[in-house]
Amino acid sequence: MNKFNKEYSKNKHCECGEKISNDAQRCLCCAATKRSKKGKEHHWFKTGLPHCEDCGKELSHYETKRCQKCFIKYNRGEHSGNFIDARSSVNHYCIECKINKICYCNWLYGNKRCYSCNNKLIRKKFPLIRDNNGNWHSGISKLPYAFEFDSKLKESIRKRDNYECQNCGMTEEDYYRKLDIHHIDYNKMNYKKDNLITLCLKCNIKANFNRNYWYAYYVYLMENK
Repeated sequence: MNKFNKEYSKNKHCECGEKISNDAQRCLCCAATKRSKKGKEHHWFKTGLPHCEDCGKELSHYETKRCQKCFIKYNRGEHSGNFIDARSSVNHYCIECKINKICYCNWLYGNKRCYSCNNKLIRKKFPLIRDNNGNWHSGISKLPYAFEFDSKLKESIRKRDNYECQNCGMTEEDYYRKLDIHHIDYNKMNYKKDNLITLCLKCNIKANFNRNYWYAYYVYLMENK
């Protein structure tokens, strides 16, 4: 008698009556139908899925105790594996000015200074800036604009003009970007406030055509402000 016949010698049968081997519990058809069953009919059912210990939400795995939101809340503070003595929840201040707050990582691993005080410290250690720096070339990086035509000057002009285009009346709140600053006499080296006016992008492009008209118009606006 071969090995195949030995397995079926004891006449073991499945639930459906099909003859099966001694090691098997079901025939192939019954095993496939058992796998396809879900919920209470599944053979691994354990009185339903567990629920979150905090909010009571049904979980997707038997191994978990909390849902994702409750797990994040639970792992904060004393329950966190990195908790030491609540030092990260205390406000830490710069050791120089003692006014500006600094983050916990800066207080623990950094130089315990705020951004502005840290820059002052760097300037003291490395005073080679502008004229004293070997890479300084009289501010040619801002050409064709003047070096003094910076973001602070632009913001002061926008504030003077109430953050509004002086031609069409478009406000910066309704605009998708910051308003432009236009040189009235088209001389980009002239950064005097009387020569600067706030415009939107569309009106600023228009001013590049028919320059004599727009020059006279914006000069008139500035004189009658």
